[in-house]
Amino acid sequence: MNYYFIGKVFPIFIVLICSFIVSQSQVVPVRTKSIEELYTVVDSIAAITKYKLAKIDTSYSQRDLIGFKLGKVNSADTITVLFFKTKEGGNVSLERSGYLMYNFKELSGRYLDIFPIWKKYFNTSANLEVIANNGGDYARDYKPKEEGWYSRINFRKSYKNYWVIK
Repeated sequence: MNYYFIGKVFPIFIVLICSFIVSQSQVVPVRTKSIEELYTVVDSIAAITKYKLAKIDTSYSQRDLIGFKLGKVNSADTITVLFFKTKEGGNVSLERSGYLMYNFKELSGRYLDIFPIWKKYFNTSANLEVIANNGGDYARDYKPKEEGWYSRINFRKSYKNYWVIK
């Protein structure tokens, strides 16, 4: 049995799922400390779609981004998932280098391909036709004031039939 998954990754997914059940407008952004957890997140996104992980897109590496392509490479039938890297917990005075965090940036693809992801993780009461006709939807998460954190995730049309969750 993989105890790493049970001890580290599984609790993150339980918190995500419970948060989405409690409120349709409550979003818990994906943040992970390891590349292994990042692959788990991408695999869970792929499981909702008809696509599998095709490749890691290295064209974003110059901008502290990690990109994943789901589906057929060099085809219109792809979903792109981007995460940005940040360094946290470091302190020059204490000679602590900190650690890398991988944060969700955006997910893009054809509307019918990424709508199920929006419905499962961001807005459980989302309606396929209403969002398509309105041109978008959003979900947000409020944290306590002392943390000073607010997040709004948008699901909108990017161009033609391509949409983005950002």
